[in-house]
Amino acid sequence: MYLFKDRPRQTKNIKLDAAVYICCKFVKEPIDFGNNVRMAKQLIKQYPNIEFWENLDIGRQLNNLSFFLCSEGQILLDKTNKIKDITFNEPEKFELSDKKIEDNVKVENNKKKNLVEFLS
Repeated sequence: MYLFKDRPRQTKNIKLDAAVYICCKFVKEPIDFGNNVRMAKQLIKQYPNIEFWENLDIGRQLNNLSFFLCSEGQILLDKTNKIKDITFNEPEKFELSDKKIEDNVKVENNKKKNLVEFLS
């Protein structure tokens, strides 16, 4: 059986190897390769980046790849594809010093301490 789960093999037919990789990663066994490879090729046309498929984690094994072709699967793929494009800027660093900027301010406590003071 043609199973490899680590990375797609690098042969002459890269689309077929990537399609088989997607089938092996997301579909539980026994795999119907004919239909699943056809669906995987459609998915590769929409999302050709192999690293996207390597990093995609749906948390479960599917019966077949038709989940990705339905509306829920398309929403999941679109959101995951948008999330991978987000880049965060480096946070600004501030220098801390022991030097005080202002003098300490004394705060007076005006709370009433007992019932007589409170009622008066």
